[in-house]
Parts: sequence; structure tokens; C-alpha cells
Amino acid sequence: MNLDQRSSVIKDVIWSTSVQHGPSGAAKVINNALDGQDIASLTDKEIIKRVYA
Repeated sequence: MNLDQRSSVIKDVIWSTSVQHGPSGAAKVINNALDGQDIASLTDKEIIKRVYA
């Protein structure tokens, strides 16, 4: 995911997830949330819902 093309909120979600789960744990959470999805077509809201689900 190219964070330069996303809102600052998405950057904060990734940062927050990293703080909560550590770098490798955050990668797992985010990968699981976005697995099988066309990331380019997801809205920021959809990404946030999937990460925090």
C-alpha cells in the first residue's frame, strides 16, 4: 500500500497498530485485514474497519 496516496488517518492507523502489536504483529494484523482485497479500490473507511475488526 502506498501511504503517500492515503490520508493521514490511515498513517495513524498503521502507527497505532504498530504500537499496540509491535512491528511484526502489526504487519500480520494489516496483512490479514487486507488479504484478498483490491487495496487500490478500498476507501480509507473500509481499510480502517477491516484493520480494527
